Amino acid sequence: MRWMTVAVTLLFMGATSAMAKECKLTQLAEMDMRENVNGWLLIDIGVEGKAASVVIDTGATLGMISRGFADHAGLELKPVATRTGYAGSFQDWAGNYIKHLVDVEHLQIAGSDIPGTWSFMATTDFSDAPWDDGEPVGVIGVDILRHFDAEIDIKAGKFRLFKRHFCEQNPLYWANEWLELPFRWRSIGNNLKGGMLANVVLDGKKIEATLDTGASITVLDWKLAKELYGLTPDSPGVQPLGQLMSLRDEGRHDLHGYRFKTLEFGGVTLNNVVMGLADMGKSEMLLGMPQLKHFRMYIAFERHTIYFTPK
Repeated sequence: MRWMTVAVTLLFMGATSAMAKECKLTQLAEMDMRENVNGWLLIDIGVEGKAASVVIDTGATLGMISRGFADHAGLELKPVATRTGYAGSFQDWAGNYIKHLVDVEHLQIAGSDIPGTWSFMATTDFSDAPWDDGEPVGVIGVDILRHFDAEIDIKAGKFRLFKRHFCEQNPLYWANEWLELPFRWRSIGNNLKGGMLANVVLDGKKIEATLDTGASITVLDWKLAKELYGLTPDSPGVQPLGQLMSLRDEGRHDLHGYRFKTLEFGGVTLNNVVMGLADMGKSEMLLGMPQLKHFRMYIAFERHTIYFTPK
């Protein structure tokens, strides 16, 4: 009996050791990250051997790339359905359709090839030639990012990728205390992830927001603004801000602004939050970089959680 106890103890110790080894945070890549005048976070990647600056966009189902750069890289335009098998057409937050994509066979991040064939939706937005001016030619979306864990460290200007972390202990190597924001995927069929959705509270009203690092402004849909807060373009405090161009197409949409008292998410309360108001199709709200940039974030895609600390 004593020997059996020892054997079981040794087996348990071995399993614990294996679990500890498996749970160790493993960094796979680190690259420089910069913020441009639009508030977008940019990194440099390789597309078919061509250098490309792209936006880190957790609001994008697939990556996006300008048609001009696609031609520059020798990529062929294809109808969306031929690659994804998705019966419908992709839409941006404003309900605009995207009908074509390109397949990238050689995608490099931090100098290393990412195995597989990666689809990027082809748009007419973003920078045109020259391609080496540091301006974005597209975005990298969650179809690629969700195969890793990702850290966004704005203060240090670094974007880091880690092996996906499945364990329950704190994944943050820089802090002993942290905040958590759970999210769920918006499903759009055919195993595609349509965005990271999280519950937020805006002036006491619960809203489901898309966590969008590709959004240079936080925007609330006009329909909700009217239903929950009684706001119209003529309401006191509502101001016209011009037009907002969709990141995904050439359409322009009237944009207004309004200052809300509080925005709460993940245990954080932000005060006096200026938010855009626009017609956004299927999206209730985009939680963008004006708020997210205040935090250092570790996005555990498989665990559906963002761990963050004040930067």
